[in-house]
Amino acid sequence: MKLLLDTDIGTNIDDTLCLSYILRKKECELLGITTVTGQPERRTVLAEALCREAGCIVPVFPGAGEPLLIPQKQTDLNFSLLPSSEGNISCCRGPWRGIEFLREQIRRYPHEVTLLTIGPLTNAALLFLMDPEIPSLLKCLCSMIGVFSGKGKSLSGIETNARLDPQAAALVFQKARSIIQIVSLDTTLYLKKSLNEMEPFIDRLEGNELKRAFKTWFSVHSEVCFHDPLAAAVLFIPEICTFEKTCATINITADENSGETGIGISGKDPAIQIASSVDEQIFFQEFFRAFNYWDF
Repeated sequence: MKLLLDTDIGTNIDDTLCLSYILRKKECELLGITTVTGQPERRTVLAEALCREAGCIVPVFPGAGEPLLIPQKQTDLNFSLLPSSEGNISCCRGPWRGIEFLREQIRRYPHEVTLLTIGPLTNAALLFLMDPEIPSLLKCLCSMIGVFSGKGKSLSGIETNARLDPQAAALVFQKARSIIQIVSLDTTLYLKKSLNEMEPFIDRLEGNELKRAFKTWFSVHSEVCFHDPLAAAVLFIPEICTFEKTCATINITADENSGETGIGISGKDPAIQIASSVDEQIFFQEFFRAFNYWDF
C-alpha cells in the first residue's frame, strides 16, 4: 500500500501512536509525511524522530500552519511529546513544500496512493485547490474527523479536526466525495486503554521516543484513546469497521456550532463512506501485533 500521512502530530499522543503503527506495517510503503496546523515545523521534528528510531527514511515536510479562513485555534503543541534532541531537520522547508510534495507523489503514482489525514483538512483542501485533478488521481482518502451519530451531535461535542478548519473540511467533503472514507470520533471513542492496561506493552517497547511519549502523556492523563490509529488500521484490516454510504455535512458558520458535522440528504451526490461501528477486539489485535506484542 502506497500511503501518504498528513498529521498534526505533537498535540495528542494518538498521532504518535498512529505513525508508530504505520512504520511497523511491512505491507505499507510510507511515501512521506506532511504536518499541519499550528507550528508545523516543530511537528516535523517529532515525526522525523519516530521515523529515525524505527529505522525508516521517510520524507517529512511541514504544510499549512493556519486554517483557510478562520483564526488559528491550535497555536500550541505539546512540547513534552517532542524529542529531547531535534536531530537533523530536513531542508526545503516552507508551507507550500508539503502540499507540493503531496501533489508530486500522487501524480507520480496515479490511482495507487491512499492519503490518510489525521489532523485538520487544511493541507488536503489546499492540495485540491492547487490541483483540481488530484481527487480523481487518489486511490482513497481516509480521514479521522467529525461526529456523525445522532445527526452530528453526541456527548463528545464537536470533533477537533472539524472545528479547527471547517471550511477546509467542507471543501474536501465536496471534492473527494466518491473516494473518501471517514472514521469519526463517535466510533474511535470506544477504543480506550488505561495506564494499567498499557504498562506491560510500554515496558516491552524498543527504543525511547514512544516510551517517553507514553510517560509524559500518562503523567497528566488517566487513559489513551486510539482515535488516529483506528483510521490507519482500517486501511489494512477493513473488517475492523462497518461503513455506511451517506452524505456528510459540516457547519461553516461563524458561531459556536462551527465545525459540527452531520448526515445530510444525499440526493444525486456521490456518497461518502462513514464508519458506523468498530470491532474493538480485532482493532487491538491488529494494533498490538504490529509491535510484536501478543499479551493483550
